[in-house]
Amino acid sequence: MLSDTAKQQLRKAGWYEGRKIDVSHYEKKFTELGYEFFPAARRFLEEFGDLHIVDRLNWDDIKPGCIGINESSTELERLNCLLMWYDDELFEKVGKKVIPVAIIDYENIEIYISEDGKFYEGINDYSDGGLRAENSDQLWNEYYGAEEAGWASWEDLKAGKGRTMRKNNYRIYL
Repeated sequence: MLSDTAKQQLRKAGWYEGRKIDVSHYEKKFTELGYEFFPAARRFLEEFGDLHIVDRLNWDDIKPGCIGINESSTELERLNCLLMWYDDELFEKVGKKVIPVAIIDYENIEIYISEDGKFYEGINDYSDGGLRAENSDQLWNEYYGAEEAGWASWEDLKAGKGRTMRKNNYRIYL
């Protein structure tokens, strides 16, 4: 279940409970590029697709009166750069089919969903990737600081370990 904070912030981007949008434009694009548009991706995008998320943050701890802006997106146009190439290393590490569904945290973190509905962080200049969340509620709740954040590196996953939990930095969303 989504936390009140996650619901509040996602609503600002156009999400609502029971949301189920037409995702045929995602399916068409993914299929054209050779991705399989599997049911877990369809369900996630029907509920959370086409959101451009602009979070205003109170950064008083950095500088009194300072407001920060954090952008994230599930819009197809913003995912295009991730769709243009297959990440063979990521596919190999996950061991299941994955497709990109979001870019979060100042649009620096690439989020992929696997066919079993788990969320993985892509491998890029900012991260070595790994298991980010077991489901969409966990993804958004941890992102919005409603609960501890979990992480499993590729080494942890290979060794059969679960996610290591850590306290989120508390952010005040406006």
